[in-house]
Amino acid sequence: MIKQVITGLMITGLSCSLALADGHGGYSKHHGKGRIDHARVLNVDPITETLTHRVPTETCWTERVRYEDRRDHSYTPSIIGGILGAAVGNSLGHKRHKTNRAIKAVALGALGASIGNEISRNHSRGTSVSYRNEERCEVSYDTSYEERVVGYDVTYRYRGETYHTKMDYDPGNKIRVRVNVRPVM
Repeated sequence: MIKQVITGLMITGLSCSLALADGHGGYSKHHGKGRIDHARVLNVDPITETLTHRVPTETCWTERVRYEDRRDHSYTPSIIGGILGAAVGNSLGHKRHKTNRAIKAVALGALGASIGNEISRNHSRGTSVSYRNEERCEVSYDTSYEERVVGYDVTYRYRGETYHTKMDYDPGNKIRVRVNVRPVM
């Protein structure tokens, strides 16, 4: 029976001392499922990632460009020569002999077309060369790298034990911890 009384007094005394420490400016506060306390931060290492940026750069310059204008053969002189030759052959033929007139028209028409074709070839042969200034552009990409902090690896000590966590910010010299004490049954 003495053991039970002593155990009861010890539990009551411990409960009273915790209540007094928390209620009279102690270092911990009770919130929900545990109390908030502070632990000493031992080390903070930033977690970084490298971002790659490709930046387009356009470079332009003026370039002198050669153009060749090849004159193609035109059939207009041949056609006109054929029509004129046929007209002359038709007018020179005998009025009585239509066959004779038609033969002369065809023959002179072919001769006129041939002469017109030759005139056309002699005047349109060759290549005309011209130069123009044109703007030319090309795009190249410059690559830049940026180191960005995405979090922190934090090592801290609470009541003689060392812990590790990842955080979004640098906590400084101390870190808030939630302590949940439960009786062992």
